[in-house]
Amino acid sequence: MDKILSELSRLSHLPLEKIKSEMDLYEDLGLDSLDVTELVVFIEKNYGHAAVFENLRTVQDILSTAEGRKVFQPHAEIDRRTLKKWQGRRKPLGIKGDTLTEAFLRSCTERKDEAAAVDPETLMTYTRLLSLSIGMAEQLRKIPQKHIGVLLPSTTRWLALLFGLWLAKKVPVMLNWSLGPRHLKEVGQLADLRVVLSAQSFLKAIPFEVPLPVTFIDGLKISAAEKLKAVELSRLKYEELIDHFQLQDLSADDVAALLFTSGTEDLPKGVPLSHRNILSNQKSALSAITLDSSDSMLGILPPFHIFGFSLTHIFPILAGLRVILSPHLLDFKGHSTLLDRYEATLVCSTPTFLRLLLETASEEERKSVRLAIVGAEKAPGFLREKAPYLTILEGYGLTECSPILTLQKEESSLGVGPPIPGVEIGIIHPDSRMFLFSGEVGMVVAAGPNIFAGYLKNGKEPFFMHQDKRWFITGDLGKIEKGSLVLMGRQSRSLKIGGELICLSMIEHLLIDAFKDPKLLLALTFRENPLHHPQLILVTNQSLDLQTVNSLIRELGLSNLFHMHEIIHLEQFPLLPSGKIDYRKIDELSLKRPSP
Repeated sequence: MDKILSELSRLSHLPLEKIKSEMDLYEDLGLDSLDVTELVVFIEKNYGHAAVFENLRTVQDILSTAEGRKVFQPHAEIDRRTLKKWQGRRKPLGIKGDTLTEAFLRSCTERKDEAAAVDPETLMTYTRLLSLSIGMAEQLRKIPQKHIGVLLPSTTRWLALLFGLWLAKKVPVMLNWSLGPRHLKEVGQLADLRVVLSAQSFLKAIPFEVPLPVTFIDGLKISAAEKLKAVELSRLKYEELIDHFQLQDLSADDVAALLFTSGTEDLPKGVPLSHRNILSNQKSALSAITLDSSDSMLGILPPFHIFGFSLTHIFPILAGLRVILSPHLLDFKGHSTLLDRYEATLVCSTPTFLRLLLETASEEERKSVRLAIVGAEKAPGFLREKAPYLTILEGYGLTECSPILTLQKEESSLGVGPPIPGVEIGIIHPDSRMFLFSGEVGMVVAAGPNIFAGYLKNGKEPFFMHQDKRWFITGDLGKIEKGSLVLMGRQSRSLKIGGELICLSMIEHLLIDAFKDPKLLLALTFRENPLHHPQLILVTNQSLDLQTVNSLIRELGLSNLFHMHEIIHLEQFPLLPSGKIDYRKIDELSLKRPSP
């Protein structure tokens, strides 16, 4: 007891005789999360007992743990303490630094004991996040490979691992487990992966054997001495940490992460994103959205999706915005509970997931939410009608663009809004590549520091030079109206019928808005006909009548070129984990089914 009380006296700067067993470590002794982390290490090193950080609340808890007695705080008590930390005062939002690693170190060393992130089990302050990241980095530096695969759900510990990888000067390769073993094998070969980090509990939930060399993060054993060293290092200034991890030679143009395109229309391509790409996009996003330090974000998108990776994981940590992480993508009841408990004011999601969340959450659970930012697919018109209490802003971007290109400034904005600061948008003719005037439909192109340098292993590069500036060809069709981008659909999802260019996405959006059914999913595909023009096929999850659909098409003012030849009804509609429609599977249906 004397030894432990002496340690508590050293950390709290209180006289030994004033420390009582019932005293609160935080409120009475004035300790912060790093001090308690140091106590965890102290107990392990001196008494050989593992302590659960979240359960240590009082001096008696420390004594009991040292004696080997299991300490467990009632759930309500943990919530009370967590909420108090969550609601504490905060510094203004802002991102400083030229690399993601520098920005992370600056944010942690300046914000210290402010709440950074919370998941269903753990609240992480900036000091604790930094300490864990440093501990992991010391282990990760021992791995010779630079590319490290990551196969983990959205949690606070995944955040610590991500920043630990960057401190160790590794490149995280984000793996999409939801697309099956063949996809993982292909991207593993493409990235030449020799090491993949995962967790035993998570891997058991994947319904197939992962065809990659997996190392469990549970097995990255950090000794008591190493934990204590991490705690001591986390007290340093960010310049001193840069020296320790030898980050002086890290360039903003070095590759920070490797992600893969979603593969909705073609095979996935490797997209290396630099520190400059991601960080410039995040700084631009912060200047384009009206947020302050009282806001908090609910993040439900998986970390392998660029929207989730960049904007619901990295962005809030660097900017100082509290983030609530939910590891189970489709657990909308769980999302609703977290939404209510931590009073999230901002939700970033796909329109599909936002709709499901709003349908699941009660009015009481969603009362704190004031703003939703949606992307990755077009937001149906009825979404705003169903949620008049909520401001919904739609954005547009791609993995190759880190990802944001445009964002609506207000709900009445045209299309998907104007370009965010630092980004340029243009419209070119698909064949001549001549720039078109406002109002003319063509191919959307973009330029800016957020756009990647090229695909992994020299894949076909979608760039062209114009007046000494490199433009990225997005593959989307659109037009500029009053400074905002109006999307018309993907070029790959267009076809010519009777000499006219037919945009399948445009017809889909018109039909969805006309039916006003929030549960309706539909997609268009086509079947080639050598004796006639291509036959349009509507694939849907609802029992729609062919004659009714064609009558509606005429009522919408569309010509007979848009006449549906067939309707395919599917109980299980093919979707990607992001909520986007899997158009590759949709198109395969038209090839497999004979013409009726």
